[in-house]
Amino acid sequence: MIRTYSRTKTLILVGACLLLCVWLILQHGQEVKINSINDEAFRQEVLESDMPVLVIFCGDELWNRTTLSTLFSLRQVCPAVLAIKEIVKEEKYKGKLKFLRYAEAARSNPLCKEFNINWFPTVLIFTNGEISWRGEGGGCTKEESIKAIEKEIKRIL
Repeated sequence: MIRTYSRTKTLILVGACLLLCVWLILQHGQEVKINSINDEAFRQEVLESDMPVLVIFCGDELWNRTTLSTLFSLRQVCPAVLAIKEIVKEEKYKGKLKFLRYAEAARSNPLCKEFNINWFPTVLIFTNGEISWRGEGGGCTKEESIKAIEKEIKRIL
């Protein structure tokens, strides 16, 4: 009887691990990607764009954090990054607003200095080459970030 209980427990544990692995594979395939932009392309892609452009200033390490990696490494997932990913995934603003990521984000970077970027991530929305909205850092939930960002997108569009 003891062996049967132990085998059952082991089978349940193995099954749960397999389900977790399948879930992780499916989640990885759903990762949202937006185009990264560098200094050379910034003027043309953002400042000279015919449509409004949302640019998130954050490096690869911050952009690529996931809830699971945070669980194991104790690093915080940024609500603004999660919000941008969710908004892009929904494709509500496709053809109306460009989403770009400036991955060379560093306080010493000339472009970051030009736009007074002191906190990462910082979200800027440009309209006709001018900053029409700025959102900095975190501190709120993903849902609150989505509401704040979408409120400004709707105002601008």
